[in-house]
Amino acid sequence: MMSLKVAWPIFKKFIKNYWQLILGLSVAVLFLLIKRDGKLLAGALSLFREEEKNRRELMLELSKEENSKKKKALSDYEKKLASLKEKADKKRTLFKIGRQKKIEELLDAEEKSPGTIAKEIDEAVDRD
Repeated sequence: MMSLKVAWPIFKKFIKNYWQLILGLSVAVLFLLIKRDGKLLAGALSLFREEEKNRRELMLELSKEENSKKKKALSDYEKKLASLKEKADKKRTLFKIGRQKKIEELLDAEEKSPGTIAKEIDEAVDRD
């Protein structure tokens, strides 16, 4: 076995004579390492892209479902609002008809016996 004192000068002499070869080999090895890692990196990036694509598709699907729920709720609200307006219009119409009938009754009663309207007004004021 060689000692370090004997091997170091030989190693130093080898590096001094062949430094260009060693530098070229180290660049080639570095290039191969980068290239090899590049393939791994490309594979990892493709997995990341696939996951990102799946996540975007899921988000779009969830967004579509949420939008459809919103549209359904809005249409239900509009239907209920329309039915409530219709009911309110019917009640207004019935109220107008009832009020018109009451006015006609009071006018008929006033024609038959004068002072009936005043009497009705006094009774209404006394009740309140």
